[in-house]
Amino acid sequence: LLLLLCFVLYLRTLAPDILAADNGEFQLVGTNLGVAHPPGFPLYTLLAHLMTRLPFGPTPAYRVNLFSAVTSTLALAAVYASVFKLTRRYLPSIAAVLLLATATTFWAQATTANIRSMTALFAAVIFLSLVLFYLAAKNGGPSAEESHADRYLIIFAVTLGLGITHHASLVFLGLVGIIFILLVDKTIIMSPERWWRPILAFLIGLLPLLYLPLRANAAVRGASPSLATWQGFLEHTLAAGFRGDLFVYLEPALFIERLKIMHNVLTFQFSNVLVLITAIALVSLILQQWRLAFLFGGSALLFTFITATYRAPQTVEYMLPAYVALALVLGTGVGGIAFEQSFSRSGIGASLRYLLTALIVVMAVGQLFSRLNSYSRLSQDLTARVYANTLLSDAPQNTLLLANWHWATPL
Repeated sequence: LLLLLCFVLYLRTLAPDILAADNGEFQLVGTNLGVAHPPGFPLYTLLAHLMTRLPFGPTPAYRVNLFSAVTSTLALAAVYASVFKLTRRYLPSIAAVLLLATATTFWAQATTANIRSMTALFAAVIFLSLVLFYLAAKNGGPSAEESHADRYLIIFAVTLGLGITHHASLVFLGLVGIIFILLVDKTIIMSPERWWRPILAFLIGLLPLLYLPLRANAAVRGASPSLATWQGFLEHTLAAGFRGDLFVYLEPALFIERLKIMHNVLTFQFSNVLVLITAIALVSLILQQWRLAFLFGGSALLFTFITATYRAPQTVEYMLPAYVALALVLGTGVGGIAFEQSFSRSGIGASLRYLLTALIVVMAVGQLFSRLNSYSRLSQDLTARVYANTLLSDAPQNTLLLANWHWATPL
């Protein structure tokens, strides 16, 4: 019911039509099976194209917008499953979902054509597969570890492979995940017979990359014969043109200023009180379930560091995997037995857990209503179509229109 309500919320505030800038590009390549800017996002393009073939909605552009609502809702489902599997409590699971669902950028991405919502989905499923592996390895004997737990390693590997074909930044989440696996089960490093299935699953997950050379010579936006060459293929899929933007702000003075921006980014998503409660939850996890603290908290810190040192204007969007991790920190930390044990000496563990969980739910609902009016107005915005139509209708026949990247796609 909660997930259905979130989906209806995104549907109610969905962008209605064509969009400008990258959003418009994703609508266009999704509709025409084109090639997006590096790294290409082939899996997103294929799935978005399937959405455009569905028999509902006024335009293909609308249906690509709708695809983001679907992937965002699925990401929330994975978050709910992870928290509930770890805590066996409904209210903390609901609180984690509401926190993430109403976060400013998560909500915004859920209503427009973009690749970030799918990045959040892959991050959430990777976390879920690792949570299931953790629980299976923790509760089973040696034979169970090699059969039951290892199937979750296969899910982790294929999801990571698919995720990397979608956006290479998920490789950092994969590194944290691999370290987490070794922390949970050290014996796996001495059991190479347990490696081949996950490795094969990972390689299968890379198959969507074949889309790029297969579309190299198609008469569609973004296609280029160079995609059928190794050099062109690697430059596009590795986004070589952006490599100069990675780890730019490492100088201490600049890095400190960037960290201040990261604080602003977090309080743009969640209130200061919610950020404080998340910090308390992380401390609780560190004290009682440090492996989970490493997985969730370490992932959030790593993506914060990468985003802080990356030179790009979409800072709030690059942090989406960190928002997913923070929702898991909050739900698991506050809702778990570990939280009560952390405060057991004072005798207020259970009471404090109920109080904080209720406060999270109330504040998340407050975020929803405080932002609903803004997103409702955006769901009526036809600026891109109006602007493009005005230029096209006013231009004489055979006019050459020069447009920057922001307006090229709606035109």
